[in-house]
Amino acid sequence: MSRSTISTFQLFALIPDQETARQYLEERLWPNGPVCPQCTKRERITTRKGGYYRCCACVLTFTVRTEQSSSGPMCRYTNGSTPCTCC
Repeated sequence: MSRSTISTFQLFALIPDQETARQYLEERLWPNGPVCPQCTKRERITTRKGGYYRCCACVLTFTVRTEQSSSGPMCRYTNGSTPCTCC
């Protein structure tokens, strides 16, 4: 087994709620800061509350979930399990 894998229980401990899941996804998908999904620029991004960002170049409001195909709580994106600890 690879040392980079973790068990489901370890993942639940790392990501117990939606806010932590959002932060985890942002760190993984945007290691150098948020990138606009429409114009792919990162220079003119402003932070909004609740995990929202606004691209001042193309005037798009987006989140880390903007290009995700699923909906529902953020913790489901990271742990892949329907019954989770936060919802």
